[in-house]
Order: sequence, then structure tokens, then C-alpha cells
Amino acid sequence: MHCGGDVGLGFSVSAQAHEGCSLRNWTGTYVVKCTGFVVNPDPNAPSGALVPFAELSRNVNQADGSCSGSGTVSINGLIFAHTYSCVLPVTIRSNCTGTDTIDQWLDGQYAGRSTFNAVINPSTGTIEEIETSKPEAVLCTSTRVDSPEDTRQ
Repeated sequence: MHCGGDVGLGFSVSAQAHEGCSLRNWTGTYVVKCTGFVVNPDPNAPSGALVPFAELSRNVNQADGSCSGSGTVSINGLIFAHTYSCVLPVTIRSNCTGTDTIDQWLDGQYAGRSTFNAVINPSTGTIEEIETSKPEAVLCTSTRVDSPEDTRQ
């Protein structure tokens, strides 16, 4: 997720395609790690200047496509509490690619909306994401920490 307007958390690019994915492959509890560069939120910084970004959070994806998460982000070395939730609908295609959009907050202040493209690897329980809604570079890996049986309907 991003700051100063938005923070970037996302799903990613190339992974081996697996046929038959659905929201069931997305549902679960994940540890999310993101790194990249975001637009500097400092109003005194040059316009469009990119600064380092990192995130560690816990995310819960529900079978209805909703999600929520919380954790910590570092933007240019400044630390923020980060919370977010999915904006419906989340799209998961049968080829294990998808799109999700989140609303996010930093230290309790609304920080904007971000959209991500995702690739799910059902054999490893990971989701890779890349933010696509801003001129920033944020890649995230979400690793499932519960078993698929924990989220059966």
C-alpha cells in the first residue's frame, strides 16, 4: 500500500499457470511481505520522487472476496501502522490470475486506494502481486499460514 495518497500492496507477475483457480484458492490467512518504491509523501519533496517502501502484514481473505489486513510499513525510513480492506469485487480467474483493489489507512488516516494484479500458485500457497494503479514499483508475496481445511465452507 502507499502513503501520501496511497500505499502499495499487491499480487504479482509470472508464475506457472495452474488451471482451475477460484476464490477458494485465494481464501485464507497470509503473511504479506512487500518491497519497492513509492512516491515520497513529504510535501517538501520534489514532485514524483520515489523513495524506498517495505511492508510486513497479516491478511485474511474471505470466501466472499472480502479481505482485511494490518501490519507495519516503512516509507523512506518512516514507520506507519497500516490497515486495509478489499473493495469488491475481487477477480480470480481459472488460470490463477486475478485483480484486487484495496482501501488503506496509515496511522488511522485514509491513504487512498490501490489496485493489484495477482498470480496464485496453489501448489505452494503463495500469491504474488504487483501494484498497477500508480506510477510506483511495489511487489508483494503473500504466503499462506493456515491450511486449506481451515477455510472450508
